[in-house]
Amino acid sequence: MTVLVALLGSCVPAEAAPVRSSNAWLRGLLGRPSVGTAEVLLAAHLMTEDSHWKPDTAWAMERGRSRGWLRRQQVLHPGSPATRGFAAQVFARALGIRGGVWMRLTGEGARHSYRELKLLGMLPEGGPGVLLTGDELAGLLAAASRWQEVGPERPATGAGR
Repeated sequence: MTVLVALLGSCVPAEAAPVRSSNAWLRGLLGRPSVGTAEVLLAAHLMTEDSHWKPDTAWAMERGRSRGWLRRQQVLHPGSPATRGFAAQVFARALGIRGGVWMRLTGEGARHSYRELKLLGMLPEGGPGVLLTGDELAGLLAAASRWQEVGPERPATGAGR
């Protein structure tokens, strides 16, 4: 777990104010059985190196809408539990992942975003309707930050090996 916290510490932007609060927030995710929708948005803002990052759910929801990570008509309650599909939708939009033709035609729904991020190795098996744990969000944040740095890395399928 210490390695994960160190890895996540590298996801925190140098100009974030204050850095200690983002590190403490990241450590607080670990071991949690579920996270809320606002926490998914906070993680996505942290990944995109938002220099105004703060652990404020109202700020996260407002900025998420203004950045286009949420649909305008999408009703969210900050404390409601987040699913893997919701997290995939937010992170796919934050990373600019457009996915396949069907994902583009349907407006990047949770199911298609989940399938794309699962294929990239950012989310585990289980489906888009499964509640997201704190460890999964921390792993998604680390994988998405790496994806930003080096681009897509498809996991080995084992075929031909």
